[in-house]
Amino acid sequence: MSQGELVTHPEVTRFPISPSVEQARQQIPPAKERLAQRKQVVLKPFKIVQGLFCAYWLIKWVMAGHYIGGPLLAGLLWCVTWVFSLPLQWFWRQESRDLKRAEDNVPVVLHKACTEFLAEQDLGPYRWISRGGDMLGLFPETAVLYLYSAESGHEHALIDAPRVVRQVRVDERTETVHTSRTHTKHSERRINNTHFGGEIDKGTSDSTTYTSSTTHHTFTLQIQLQIGSGTPLWTTWSFGNDWQEAENWRLQIAQAAGL
Repeated sequence: MSQGELVTHPEVTRFPISPSVEQARQQIPPAKERLAQRKQVVLKPFKIVQGLFCAYWLIKWVMAGHYIGGPLLAGLLWCVTWVFSLPLQWFWRQESRDLKRAEDNVPVVLHKACTEFLAEQDLGPYRWISRGGDMLGLFPETAVLYLYSAESGHEHALIDAPRVVRQVRVDERTETVHTSRTHTKHSERRINNTHFGGEIDKGTSDSTTYTSSTTHHTFTLQIQLQIGSGTPLWTTWSFGNDWQEAENWRLQIAQAAGL
C-alpha cells in the first residue's frame, strides 16, 4: 500500500525507465483496436439477421393480438438467438492472441529493463525481488535501496537507505478456516413379534461431529521512507507464507539503514 511518491532529492536519485518499456506498452492499443474492428466486421451481419428475425416474429405476435406477450417473447428470442454468435469467436481468435501476446510482453520487457539497470550500477553485489510489475532491490555493501513502483513514480529510484529508510517490519496476517464433518451411525433394527404380526423397532442413531481448523499465514514487508522532514510513505511487498525470506529482507534493509 503506497501513501505518496518519492520526489527528486539528493538522497533519492531517479532515472527514467527504458524506452523499450513504453514501446511495448504502445503495442497494446493498436492490438485492441484491431480486435474491436474484427469483432465489428464479423458480428455486423449476424446482428442484422438476428434483428430481422426477431422483428418478424415481433410483428407477427403483435398482429395476432399479443400486445404484451409479443414484445416479451421477442426479447427472449433475441437473447436465445444470441447464443448462436458464440462460435463466431473463432473468426477473431488470431486478433485475441495478438492482444494477449502484446499484454504479456510488457511485464517481460519491464523486468528485463529493471534487472539490466541494476546490473549496470557500480554499487557492489545486489539482490532483488519482483512483485507484478514492481521491483525492490538492495545493495547491502553501499546501503542503497532500489525501488521501481508507484512510490517511485514508475521510474528507477536509488535511495540512500540510512537517510531515507525510517523503519522496516514484517507484518503477519492470519486466516483460520474451519471445516466440520458429521458422521452418523445407526444401530441395527430388531423385529419384535406381536399378536398382530411382526413389528420393527425404531433403533437408535448416534451422530458425531468432527471439526478441524486450518490456519494460513501470510507475510508482508513494510518499509517506511521519509526524505528530510517531508511526508513519510510506505511501500509494501508480499512474501506469501515465506516468513524466513521476508525476515531476511527486513534484516538486511535494517542493517543497511543502520536501524
